[in-house]
Amino acid sequence: MTRSSYPAVAATLALCLSLSGTAYAAGQLGKNIVKSRNIAPKAVKASDLAPGAVNGSPVDEASLGTVPSAVTAQSAATATTAASVNGVREQAVRAAAPSLTTSSPVATIDGLQIGLGCGANFAVIEVRAADPADYGLLSTATSGGSSAHQTFGVGNPASAALGAGGTTSGAVTLLRANGRSVRFDFHLRYEADAMAGSNDCFLAGFARSQA
Repeated sequence: MTRSSYPAVAATLALCLSLSGTAYAAGQLGKNIVKSRNIAPKAVKASDLAPGAVNGSPVDEASLGTVPSAVTAQSAATATTAASVNGVREQAVRAAAPSLTTSSPVATIDGLQIGLGCGANFAVIEVRAADPADYGLLSTATSGGSSAHQTFGVGNPASAALGAGGTTSGAVTLLRANGRSVRFDFHLRYEADAMAGSNDCFLAGFARSQA
């Protein structure tokens, strides 16, 4: 058997000690020893992260898709004066006029024309259909608690007048030849020099139609 020389034995021993030392160091790394500069790009996977280890600040929001439940909210995020919700179009209507103003259109909603006029001491709402094939009904509350009804079309508008110092409410329903309908609930008021302004007649309401 050939006897190993001292230099060879020393070299072998040194190699073994260096390898065991590296293995020991790799298994005994202390907290916060690994820094960002020691990590190669894209080397860390989602499975390597502890729950809650990453918050929203370092995430590129543009890279994220839309949460399914937020799609409705986005569409809902476009609802202003007029909006469509679940197939129903909703629109607020407000108008005012000074005394001795002839009736004129203030809104047209899906075939329903709405007008406001203002006399010397009364306010008047006038409605008509825009399409000859459509027809509707105007209903207004009376002082006795009952309702007055008028039918209307294109050539025969319906109207309701209100005397000075009063307020009345009513509803307009338009039935269209295409099967759709429009409903307009309103309040009509006459008040001379209201709020020290020039307007005396006021109309406010909310219309709903099938989008």
